[in-house]
Amino acid sequence: MALTDINRLGVARPRSLRKLTARARHWLNDHSHSSLAQRVAGGAFLVRVASAALVYLTQILLARWMGTHEFGVYVYVWTWVLLIGGVLDFGLAQSAQRFIPEYAERKRRDLLRGFLRGSRWVAAGSSTVFAGVAATVVYLLQDRLENELLIPLFLACLCLPFYALTGVQEGIGRSYNSLASGLMPPYILRPLLLIFITAAIYGAGLPIDTVSVVLAAFA
Repeated sequence: MALTDINRLGVARPRSLRKLTARARHWLNDHSHSSLAQRVAGGAFLVRVASAALVYLTQILLARWMGTHEFGVYVYVWTWVLLIGGVLDFGLAQSAQRFIPEYAERKRRDLLRGFLRGSRWVAAGSSTVFAGVAATVVYLLQDRLENELLIPLFLACLCLPFYALTGVQEGIGRSYNSLASGLMPPYILRPLLLIFITAAIYGAGLPIDTVSVVLAAFA
């Protein structure tokens, strides 16, 4: 009986494995809307989890390389970039996921081209104007700000147009179900490049301060 049970289990396991593999293969090759949505959502979840791990690692490395004071200044400056840059696209990153699939489904190529071009220009133009206004405010308030904050804040203003444009590009990429162009650049490539550039500066024996790290983030 024991040998029979073992044989049965030994036969059952490959069969169940084959069934599971076949189901997974069918799910991956299924082009229905539900399966496609599940794959995109699952991929987006994995990218965001990996991004959270990378951001956590980045914070640890920067705090170790920069020191507590410089790291605090960097966090303060970059928080302003995240806070302001996230609204400078006027919601076009989210609107892309509403209008692009509709225009593509209805073959409205003129509206689709208009949205793709116009959303980028609106985000880049509005954020550039706001960056100029913000830089002017920093210049007018320079007597009330600490000297070590001036250059990082000016550099943060330069980052705003690129941050807003990246948000729009993310929305466009996600509208086409492309994780490579939608989520990988801002959530994976950007922290990896920041770690790589900062590590190169650290390895070269150069000082790592807020200006150098913001420049690395800008690059």
